[in-house]
Amino acid sequence: MKSVLTIGDGVAAWCLNFYLSKRENIQISNYSSDEFAPACSMRSTSINCMRGTQRGMSFLGDLMIDSMIEFEEFFQTYNPDGISKAHEIHFFNGQEKYFKRYSDAVILKSSHDFPIKNYSHVHEEVAYLIDPLELKSWFLAQTPEVNRQTGLVRKIEKIKNGYDVYSNGKKEFFDEVYVATSFFGKNLVHGFNPEFDTYLEHSKPVCGTYLEIDYDQSFGERECCYDLEGHHLIVKPSQNIVLLGSTSQEGPITEHNLDVFQIFDKIKAHYKGNLPEREMWRLKTGVRHKGRKRTPRWQEINPGLFVVTGLYKNGYSYAFKAARDLIISQRTPF
Repeated sequence: MKSVLTIGDGVAAWCLNFYLSKRENIQISNYSSDEFAPACSMRSTSINCMRGTQRGMSFLGDLMIDSMIEFEEFFQTYNPDGISKAHEIHFFNGQEKYFKRYSDAVILKSSHDFPIKNYSHVHEEVAYLIDPLELKSWFLAQTPEVNRQTGLVRKIEKIKNGYDVYSNGKKEFFDEVYVATSFFGKNLVHGFNPEFDTYLEHSKPVCGTYLEIDYDQSFGERECCYDLEGHHLIVKPSQNIVLLGSTSQEGPITEHNLDVFQIFDKIKAHYKGNLPEREMWRLKTGVRHKGRKRTPRWQEINPGLFVVTGLYKNGYSYAFKAARDLIISQRTPF
């Protein structure tokens, strides 16, 4: 029986474990350490939306569309917990860049029922609002055969016919290893593939801080994301939470970025109701991995050693395509 290890505890690892569990004659283990390598999937605003992306404009745009299609097919096939089909509603004041992105936007009528004011145009599209904890719980229930352990993997060493993995003061052999640890696993996979090493050298950690508060009916019953020219108020009645933000700052910074309150002030100025005061919101921060030219990678960097990384702002769609490409479809990876 083949031994397989996945490393990580974010959506990329959840998807890898899901598809690996469908293979026969393998034994799957999973290592993760939230203390030393916190999963960004649990520390993000967690929304899937195309935001005007059009096919044929760029390689990255086409990849985003293909990945969203993969995510939607998964959603329709398996109906996982923790995903709500909703809408993202874009508000803007006539700037050309938004008309290019949302060509079918309409003039916002004075009689509209949105809780947003002082914008001239609006565009509405499908979005998926994700509850990371609920989705993770669903994936865990689908993959009981995975042997999960808490531990920091410190080294992966190539040996004949496989890999020695060093973690928790011990060494274990695996036939295959899948690394899905975002920015925090950078050193684990360095030195196996010169071309991939160059990609890593040009990738960056990007921190994002957002606000959250418990939902109440003053936010309305509509499940949606209000997008105010790039600033987001995400109302999730089904998840009993409201999110606001987030910031974007390059660097491996885990402290909260208080610039998020500038976003808060802008949204408050355009919100018809009374937003709860600043001190009532909770600060949350996650570290994303921005690949070279924003491009993600999922590939076999050495025989039997696979990497999923650089998912950046599209982790909740890229992860589904990455896992399927590497494990089920065997399509040409990126």
